[in-house]
Amino acid sequence: MGKPRDSSFFWEQVEIIENACWMWKGSRTTGVEYGIYYDGKRTYLAHRYMWQIVNGDIPRKMCVLHTCAFLLCCNPEHLYLGTAKIAAQDRMKRRKQKSPWSKLTEDDVRYILRSSDSHYDLSLRFDISMQHVRQIRNGESWLWIYEEYLESESF
Repeated sequence: MGKPRDSSFFWEQVEIIENACWMWKGSRTTGVEYGIYYDGKRTYLAHRYMWQIVNGDIPRKMCVLHTCAFLLCCNPEHLYLGTAKIAAQDRMKRRKQKSPWSKLTEDDVRYILRSSDSHYDLSLRFDISMQHVRQIRNGESWLWIYEEYLESESF
């Protein structure tokens, strides 16, 4: 067990921008990309740690959710408490929103789904990874377009 850190280390990892998301610059989880913070005793999700600094303990069975679409955001004004059901509903809504950093449009995704081109050829055409092409074709990414595609296909 490490020596407890003072909270100044936490604050050094937060990029504070007035009237915007406060982005976590420290360590991250794999996959979902939440910020993580180790205080010397235990590891926290960064946004949950921020909630506890500002608001105190998180009630049992409650989640700390984001009003913004950025899981690395630690701005306390963008955080709120909700149930796991509300968290799942938020995730479904966000899957329908295009990220401002996305290289693909919805029409690009439709093309990828309908194309017989290889993952490699599509990755070169759209300047994305072959893994991303695979995720689109398996419905792991751009889920609402994938579901639309499945409904339009006659089996």
